[in-house]
Amino acid sequence: MKIVFMGTPEFAVPALEALIGNNEYEVAAVFCQPDRPRGRSKKKQPCPVKTAAAKAGIPVHQPERIRRRKWRKMLEDLQADVFVVAAYGQILSQKILDAPKIGCINLHASLLPRWRGASPIHHALLKGDTETGISLMKMTLELDAGPVYAKKKLKIEPGETRLQLEKKLAQLGADLLIEQLPRLVHSTPQPQPVEEVTFASLIEKSHGQVDFNQPAIHTVRMIQAFSDWPGVFCKFRGKSIKILSASVVTDADQILQDEETHDRPGTLIKRGKRDLYLVMGQNSLLKLEQIQPVGKKAQEIAAFINGYQPATGDCFTGN
Repeated sequence: MKIVFMGTPEFAVPALEALIGNNEYEVAAVFCQPDRPRGRSKKKQPCPVKTAAAKAGIPVHQPERIRRRKWRKMLEDLQADVFVVAAYGQILSQKILDAPKIGCINLHASLLPRWRGASPIHHALLKGDTETGISLMKMTLELDAGPVYAKKKLKIEPGETRLQLEKKLAQLGADLLIEQLPRLVHSTPQPQPVEEVTFASLIEKSHGQVDFNQPAIHTVRMIQAFSDWPGVFCKFRGKSIKILSASVVTDADQILQDEETHDRPGTLIKRGKRDLYLVMGQNSLLKLEQIQPVGKKAQEIAAFINGYQPATGDCFTGN
């Protein structure tokens, strides 16, 4: 089976490598996003999919806009059986979707129709989902709306971060792809139930801003979802600070009762030399465990208390 693979980030690499390592499939070409500036140096660097493809000696193409006629013609001339897409990052035109003999299929990191869109793993964690998974669907013009060939479920472990979950889902997707590819010709994908659709909007830096009016569990979930980027941040004494680790306080009612004059969301409550709580919405408390002041290394909360001397009644503020 002749395949064109389209993908860009680390999430897509296990699927590409699974195809490369299987003698039943010929990966004729790989399409990924152009090299982008990364890191402090801002030097252009290849994406993970390009690196994996180049290592295997597969031709790599990096169009700025794949919908242009030049690239559509190239895709048609490749005469592939299937286009396999995994987090590519560009929308395909109908003519491109029609180019392969069997069709275009997409590996999506959610149990569709839940969490259609660009950031399904983030939103599953933010919502407190207990399970997620991978869906293999037939692509249509409408984003993530195509009928589904198969799904695989995965339990979300307590405290699991986006990167940890993404790594598991990437391998699950590779397994599902190799399992289902031989069945495509004889399979009929099933329409997604419209009434169950939810959307996962693109994550932006502003989403990492702490909302003190939300319950403490919301910030804990933000830390899970945004641990790598954009982070979870607010300000203390006018300077930015990242919250790297925190937990929900189970006896918040008693502590807030003892500190009834300091129960406004965003207020700090200090207990001894090692415990620092942040008052959150719905009469909840966030126990701060590890933070990172701007320009500093990550530090345990005891070190922060020792260095910054926060007092009960001090406040964290928004950026």
